[in-house]
Formats: sequence, structure tokens, C-alpha cells
Amino acid sequence: MSTVAYFRQLAAHDEWANRGVMEALRKMPAPPPRALEVISHIQGTQWTWLSRMNTTIKPTKVWPGMSLDDCERELPKLRKAWEQLFASADLDATYLYSNTKGEKFESSIRDTLTHVFLHGHFHRGQIVMLIRQTGEVPPYIDFIEAVRRGYLAD
Repeated sequence: MSTVAYFRQLAAHDEWANRGVMEALRKMPAPPPRALEVISHIQGTQWTWLSRMNTTIKPTKVWPGMSLDDCERELPKLRKAWEQLFASADLDATYLYSNTKGEKFESSIRDTLTHVFLHGHFHRGQIVMLIRQTGEVPPYIDFIEAVRRGYLAD
């Protein structure tokens, strides 16, 4: 599998897992407010990183406070933006950016992609814990489950 194909697979898992979390939150009578903030944050940070790598993309807040409906509407837009990046980016290329504190850095696209998809995984784990604390059964969104079910292409 090529490196680009690998990152496409991680992006597909990220979208699938985000959908699973959003579906679980939607089914809850009273989803934890923090869980809604965190799923919105996952998407906000993806747009932030995409805007750093591609300056034609408008940056957003890393904690945008989107509703569940807004988050669901963003998924196809994020998929398209990731696909455009995968189709044209040199993964070993580096770019300059400023973080949210104004500090300047240089990172490779490869390292950024690794960070973004691990970041989402970390925060979905928090959401799963919040769902479990309400007594509900959280979604099973592990990478290997997506592979087993055939949601991810090789």
C-alpha cells in the first residue's frame, strides 16, 4: 500500500468513526454537552490543519461549537478537502504556519496527517467515555472494526 493510500484509509476511518459517534449521540435522549463540543472540535481542528497546508481553505476555530447537524453537514466537505490534498500534495513537503498561540513552526504534510488522524482518535475515545458514563453503550469504532466490516479499502 502506498503512503497516500494509507492516509486515505486513515481519513476514511476517521470519517466512519465520526459518523458512528454522531449517530450514537443523536440516539441519546440527552447527549453529554462536552461530547458535542469535542466532536465539533475534531472537525474544527481538521479545517485548521487543512487551512495551514492549503492557504486557499478558510481557517476556522479549533473549538467552533458546531451543532450535531452542522458536524454531519461538514463530513462530505472534509472528505472532499482531504481528497484534494491527497491528490496533489507531496507528503514529504514542509510548510510554515503559526499555531493558535501565534508561534511559528514548520512541519511536513506526512507528520501533520499523522497528527490529525491520531488527534481525532484520541478525542473520539473521550466521547466514548462520556457516552459510557451516561449508562449508554458507546459505538464500536476501532480501526480494525472498520476493516473487518469492509468500510476501508486496501
